[in-house]
Amino acid sequence: MAKKKNTSDRAVIIHGPAGCGKTKNAQALCAHYGKVQALDFDHDTQPLPADAIIFLREPNPNFPQAIAFDDAMRAAGLAE
Repeated sequence: MAKKKNTSDRAVIIHGPAGCGKTKNAQALCAHYGKVQALDFDHDTQPLPADAIIFLREPNPNFPQAIAFDDAMRAAGLAE
């Protein structure tokens, strides 16, 4: 079983291309990371809500802490 990450003090940012399954797996990823909502990144959303997973379509140098979708899925125990 995957260990739940303690990231409650800030948003979790996950990047992956369109169609990779970000939205389909949003609820399970929120449960794993302890977040209550998943949002597609909107450049007008500042500050990023701490209770959310933020989805990006590609890596962004403004968010070096972003997790690749495949890595997030493995961390959550949803992929090998």
